Amino acid sequence: MLLAWELSQNPTLKFTILLIDKAPKKGNDRTWSFWAEEGNSLDEIIYKQWHKLRFHSPTFSAELNTAPYTYYTIRSAAFYRHVHNAIEKDPRFSTHYANILHIEDKVGSVEVATETNSFRAKHVFDSLLSHEKFAQQVAKYTLLWQHFKGWFVKTEEEIFRPDIPTMFDFNIPQEGKVQFVYILPFSKTEALVEYTIFSEAAFEQKKYDKFLKIYMQKLTMSSYNIEEKEFGMIPMTDAPLPLNNGNRIHFIGTKGGLCKASTGYAFRRMQEDAQAIVKGLLGKGVPQRRKTKSRFLWYDAIILHQMKQNGGAVAYYFSKLFQKHRMKGMLTFLDEKTNVPKELSIMGTVPPLPFMASFREIVKRKVKK
Repeated sequence: MLLAWELSQNPTLKFTILLIDKAPKKGNDRTWSFWAEEGNSLDEIIYKQWHKLRFHSPTFSAELNTAPYTYYTIRSAAFYRHVHNAIEKDPRFSTHYANILHIEDKVGSVEVATETNSFRAKHVFDSLLSHEKFAQQVAKYTLLWQHFKGWFVKTEEEIFRPDIPTMFDFNIPQEGKVQFVYILPFSKTEALVEYTIFSEAAFEQKKYDKFLKIYMQKLTMSSYNIEEKEFGMIPMTDAPLPLNNGNRIHFIGTKGGLCKASTGYAFRRMQEDAQAIVKGLLGKGVPQRRKTKSRFLWYDAIILHQMKQNGGAVAYYFSKLFQKHRMKGMLTFLDEKTNVPKELSIMGTVPPLPFMASFREIVKRKVKK
């Protein structure tokens, strides 16, 4: 849908565009947050934005300015409505709701077969993730799942500061894993309170709910209502997921490896990828793709491996990093816009031996291949 949106914003493209989905998307099933230096084409549906973020851990707590970045949140219902409104008015677009049976590269075009119809296209952008295929792709690499459950709460007391979200609250038992609470405040009495874990498997639903109930008791002894709930799982892997299958089938979204391996952040990366695709189509008629410099792939692989091997220590590592480099330095690094001297400075902030061990393991894995 991000790609459909970016295509809709470029009327000079003369393609006929078909959007295939299993069913219409309407509700608030997702909350997307991202940081950016400037506004973008989705500014109209930004739900909330902030210029500070809070960090908490047993060893360091602070309210940190995000400048030159702004932290944005978009609710999915507004996003779905916004995209559908745009493409319904655009004569180039059609939509088709059905399960996809197969996508096959034929001579001169790609065939997409659904339960009810078959279609042919010059280019197909495929975000349909097969869990069986994905398991095969990541089998020899590091994989963690970022899984989370959030409650949208409305409290009786005014307990939230609407001007500052909590990006990380590590003041909870780590249990050998990366675990933290993420809070997006929308008013003094309304917020998304989310329990987030990086581990090899998700929990039973009752474990998230039990934790959130205990955490809310820490925040307030007064009553509150749970207005909505959300649950999600994001794969974090250093497996080299391909961007295409030949010249006509292009993999996008999670399937195309757009989830950053060390953080799981994906929305802004997917938007940048969609913009690159459109730029290529506007130029030579061939999709371009968002590029990641190889050294950042190495950094992600090392950090991810360390999270898997030594997840309980990550709160301490993050505390050291955010204390020394503040929010601007860390967001710029996670945005992959730092230079090598800055990256060496960041690496020098944490104990080197665990990360060197992870580096050796990754090199050994590559040599075996």
